[in-house]
Amino acid sequence: MLGLAFAPDGSGAYVNYTNLAGDTVIASFLVADDGSFNKSSQGMITTIKQPYPNHNGGDIMVDADGAIYVFMGDGGFANDPERHALDVTSPLGKIWKLSPVDPQWIGEAWAVGLRNPWRASLDPATNDLWIADVGQDHWEEINVVPFDQVQGVSFGWSAREGTHEFNADQQALHETFTAVEPVYEYEHVDNNCSISGGVVYRGSQVPVSGTWYIFSDYCTGKVQALCIDNQRKNCGLIELGTVEKSVGVLADAQGEVWVLSQNGLIVPIVAS
Repeated sequence: MLGLAFAPDGSGAYVNYTNLAGDTVIASFLVADDGSFNKSSQGMITTIKQPYPNHNGGDIMVDADGAIYVFMGDGGFANDPERHALDVTSPLGKIWKLSPVDPQWIGEAWAVGLRNPWRASLDPATNDLWIADVGQDHWEEINVVPFDQVQGVSFGWSAREGTHEFNADQQALHETFTAVEPVYEYEHVDNNCSISGGVVYRGSQVPVSGTWYIFSDYCTGKVQALCIDNQRKNCGLIELGTVEKSVGVLADAQGEVWVLSQNGLIVPIVAS
């Protein structure tokens, strides 16, 4: 399982998982009053063919109207070989919008140009969408866009890796969309290799002001906080510590932040 989101009224849930064939499945389940899933209620919303076993992305969100947004990687392998990310006819490399009530609607490209979004989150204070996108060989990136302005956006891949030109044959296609530059990127130096996003801290246990996005890197385990000003510009970066093999950063219902490790650890962000 790569992603889970609940329906607005809490009566159902939507799951993004990989089946035994390696393809992405988006399915629905009924949720009982005690919070348990009714396995027999599984409904298949769509199956997305994966050409390679990597870059599945995986996050899933549901808006107030019940529309489903799936954050898809480009399907792999390296360098977007089949040029999926900017092709609006393919769900790969996209924010792919689905309807849970119309099984005949296969979905649409809500935004394009993602390589392997790991992960996406909404800032509850601003409704800004944050996406940490894993790079190819050189650059990891963080993107932020107001959620109501996401439709029609290109995050750049594979015309660009971060702010840097990548596949030149994709540049003109990238420019047909509303191009968005990363708010922050970092290079594959000092053992950095793969970003793990990421949430904005909105808790009360750590005394901070302003907007701080917390993320990590899988290879170094380094956990950092990125400051963003009111114009969504980078206003600073601080290092918070390390969590070995960090695979995600999540917030709980109170806005407190936890770092998840592939080793099975769940580490809270606390005041020093």
